[in-house]
Amino acid sequence: MKAARSSVPRNVERQLWSESCGFCMNPECLQQLITEKNIGEMAHIVPHAKGGDVSVNNLILLCANCHRKTEPRRVQNGGVLLREWKAQAKKRIEQQFSNRFSCFNLLEEQVRPILERNHLIFSSYGPSSNRPETRQLWLRFERELIANNSRLKYLLTQNFNLLHRENQDTVKEFLLHADEFAQTRDNEAKIRFSLFPKGILSMFGIEPEDSSPAPNVSALQNFIKHLKKEGSFTSLIFFPKPMLKYVENGELKSLSLNDRSRVQQIYFGRRLYRPHKTDLRIDNMVFFLEWLTRNDISWKFEDYCDLTILTLKNRYRIKMFYSYCLSTNDLHNTSLSSVDCVVNLHNWNNGPSSTEAIEYARSFGIKIYNQNQFFVFCHKKVK
Repeated sequence: MKAARSSVPRNVERQLWSESCGFCMNPECLQQLITEKNIGEMAHIVPHAKGGDVSVNNLILLCANCHRKTEPRRVQNGGVLLREWKAQAKKRIEQQFSNRFSCFNLLEEQVRPILERNHLIFSSYGPSSNRPETRQLWLRFERELIANNSRLKYLLTQNFNLLHRENQDTVKEFLLHADEFAQTRDNEAKIRFSLFPKGILSMFGIEPEDSSPAPNVSALQNFIKHLKKEGSFTSLIFFPKPMLKYVENGELKSLSLNDRSRVQQIYFGRRLYRPHKTDLRIDNMVFFLEWLTRNDISWKFEDYCDLTILTLKNRYRIKMFYSYCLSTNDLHNTSLSSVDCVVNLHNWNNGPSSTEAIEYARSFGIKIYNQNQFFVFCHKKVK
């Protein structure tokens, strides 16, 4: 009496779609299996009649044509042919998606369409859709999502050096998520520990995040200087949210500075972190500007390429710093003769200044304030 053929566990089927990246694993075929009907077929390497099981190592994903053609040979050679196919196909698939790119823009051209497709699948049929009728559609489309994740793993791993260090951490989270999604979810285990990191959607310009702003004012200055040189800078606004507007390829772009992953990647990809001319931080600057606005103190930047100089009421020019303890070295590279006062926006320990720095500034007739001292000064003198 023949033993009953075991059904393929769902997590094994997922791993087959992952390792094949959604292609037929006949290395001479490599047909795309992600179609409206998901035409992939799972074939035993060692036939069931010969004791073959339904593990990942004993199954291969093929198109219907290759599955049918290999059936007689598979029985005769005990699975040797299909094992060779599987090994060769893995190498060819890895080569196809392991290109190394010279810049982030080229990587984005390859990654973004795949991520956009996965985002559409998840938002349309995933748990967040809150529509019970989408369950069967999800079971069909998740194969495509898993195959796409594997393609993304190759692309991102090979081009890890093109990512900002914070975004490298996000990609590491994605790689863990992709592996867990493909390997560990069977009919019993429905809890995941490595969730999809939404920062990766921000990084590739698909869905902006609203988080803490990318902190580096120096990089922002360098970006604006670069945009002005191109003639593409439009405006920089801070309320209700900090936003940079510029023209790229004839299209007006609005870049939220709170879209941290995207902003950091643009800075990194364009090599905007150098030269580093100020330690001023966007979040401290925005808080400072909000206070001035709430207290009806008008302000403006005279030059967006230097966001450390602010003019109040069209007459007070202040130089902003961000230093744990403002020192003479901080002041040396500043033309103090062109400002009326200096403000240290570092709030920790009230942003103190060294005695030497205070004396150095006094020699120019300039007073140094921490943020709170300056607020008091504004109430007395500026308003």
